[in-house]
Parts: sequence; structure tokens; C-alpha cells
Amino acid sequence: MNFIVALLLVILGGVTSGSFSAPMPYLFKSWSFGNVWLIYSLVGNFLLPWSVACSSVPDYFRVVLRTASVKDIWLTIFFGAGWGIGNVLFGISLKLIGQSLTYAITLGLTSSLGALIPLLVFHPNDVLTLKGAMIIISLILAIIGLVFLAISGHLREKYQKLDIKEDRTISAQVDINSEESKEFKPRFRTGLIVCIMAGIFSSMLNLSLSFGQSIATIAADHGTPSFLATNAIFPLGVGIGGFLVNSSYSLFMLCRNKEFGLFCPLELGHLIKTWFLGILIGLLWMGGFIIYGIGTSSLGKLGGVIGWPIVMVISILMSQLWGFLAGDWEGVKTFKPKFYLLIGILILFVSVF
Repeated sequence: MNFIVALLLVILGGVTSGSFSAPMPYLFKSWSFGNVWLIYSLVGNFLLPWSVACSSVPDYFRVVLRTASVKDIWLTIFFGAGWGIGNVLFGISLKLIGQSLTYAITLGLTSSLGALIPLLVFHPNDVLTLKGAMIIISLILAIIGLVFLAISGHLREKYQKLDIKEDRTISAQVDINSEESKEFKPRFRTGLIVCIMAGIFSSMLNLSLSFGQSIATIAADHGTPSFLATNAIFPLGVGIGGFLVNSSYSLFMLCRNKEFGLFCPLELGHLIKTWFLGILIGLLWMGGFIIYGIGTSSLGKLGGVIGWPIVMVISILMSQLWGFLAGDWEGVKTFKPKFYLLIGILILFVSVF
């Protein structure tokens, strides 16, 4: 596959996966977190990875999985389960501190760790080359940009909180010692810790893909086109490891809060729309990473190292766009948070291109 085409596929994967949270503001009006996350898990973590693998990888069960080493299979599942923990924490972060902070902090850490660890483990000799130096520089720039985005999101939520509580113009400077700010800080600190943990665990998805490359190689050796070979990894890492963690937490929340009845609203039109959007979330997320897998497998031996930061940064940019359209910045009249946002986005563009 042409390098430019492969790169465009990676970018498209970022656009798609970065849009998966767009329907959530509507869904949370009718469903709880457990409802949304269970449907997302069933569609995005289980049904789509397995159906894509079975349709694009010849003899997946009879040859590929039987030929693959047990160690490689379990490592792929193990790191996929680690990603599943990060994915659950990511969803919780969305509820705690909002989309801007969650995407910036979590995906920033995921991008850095998910790119650096495979580089150090699988291609240590490339670290001191020009290509390795450029990757490290781009990662440093990405982290700087993500810091600006995090500050922007923090200021945005602080101004909005004061606007709601005091019903006054928020163009004046916020007093960090005010009662409103003090009330906000514990929630922000909790969300920040959850975001950091989500970023650490979420980086294991790229590790799952990296350690599962031997499975993809077996699939390619038995007739799977090279750009589709990564589809042999997703059912194990995401379809087993990630699915078990995500669905287990969702079922626990639904049972604890007795919210299964929310799946069946009385109005038929509302039921169809809600289920459609719930299914769409899973299709967007997993579909994005399947596209990413096709693109990154065609970028050469450093595909995972180069493609991972790109898909993460594009996902963050898309989340900011959907945040604007969903009204995340409604009520923020001062330019200061938006200034940090623009600077962060510009730095991210430089880091990628």
C-alpha cells in the first residue's frame, strides 16, 4: 500500500475513533453510564472485532489461532485487559471532569507511552537515528500541546461552574481561593488521578497490538492481505481482554443501580433512536481502530510507533470539535481558556506534521 494512503487511513482512524463520544450527551439524558458502556462494549469490543476477523482472516480459528503460540495469545489478551481497565477509567473521567480534560490528559499519556515503549522494546537501535530523534521530538511537542489543552479544559470548567453558581458575567478573573474553586478542586483532583491511571492503562492497547504481531504474521502467511493482518489481533486483545473488563464493570453498575429497565423506554421512536446511537458509539470507536490497524500495518516496521501518536492527536482534535458543537464551551465568555485551546491545537498540528 502507498505510504500516503496508509497515512491517510491512520488519520481517518483518528477522526472516527475521536468521534465516538459525540452521541453521548444525548444518550446520557436517557441512559446511565452502565447502559451506554454495555452497548458500546458488546458492539465495539466484541461483535465488531470478531466479525471483522472472521470475514477478513481466512481459517482464523482452524489455522491462525491453532498455529499461534499460547504465550503470544495470552500476552495479547493480558495487555488487552489492561487497556480495558483504562477504557473504563476513561469513561468515568468523562463523567468527572468532562470531555476536554479527559481526552487531553488520558490520550496524551496513552500517545506517549504507547509510542515510546514499543520503540524501546522492539526497535532500540532506531532511538539514536534521525527517525528516532524525530519521533521523540514529536512526542515532546505533543505532550506540551496536551498540557495546554488540559489547562484550557480546567479553566473552562472553572468559569462555567462560577457562571452557574453566581449567575454573573464570567469575564472577570476567577479567584482561586473562592468557595466555588475550593469546592471544585476535590472533584478535579479525583478526575485528574483517574485520567492519569486511564492513560497508563490505555497505552496497553498498542502493546497488545505489538505483542500480537506474531499472530498477524501467521495470518498473513496463510493468505490474509498484509494490510488486514492486524484484524487477527483485535478479537484477542479487545474482543476478549478488553470486552471482559468493560462489560463486567457495566453489568456491575447496572445490577447495583437496577437500571436494566432504561434499555426499553415506552416510546418506540425514542427506543430506536437511543439504541441506534448506542450501537453507533461502538461502531465508531472500534471501526476507527480497525482502520488505524490497516494503515499502521502498511507504514513499515515503525508503523506502530509513528501511527499511534498520530491517531491519538487526531482523536483529541476531533473531541474538541465535537465538544464545541455539543455546547461544551457555552457560557465561557472570556478568551483565556480558548487561547490555551488554540495554542495547544497548533502545537499538536506541528507535532504531527
